[in-house]
Amino acid sequence: MSFAVIGIFVAASVLAGICIAAIKAPEGDGDHGHGHGHHGHGHH
Repeated sequence: MSFAVIGIFVAASVLAGICIAAIKAPEGDGDHGHGHGHHGHGHH
């Protein structure tokens, strides 16, 4: 049960961090807002 609680807590923290970063980051700066897409394609 501990693992489930930790997993939920981590997931919530990550989602919150992404939301906060997306809100704080300017719309023109796509590196912070869309880090996964940029890292995945690399060429983009």
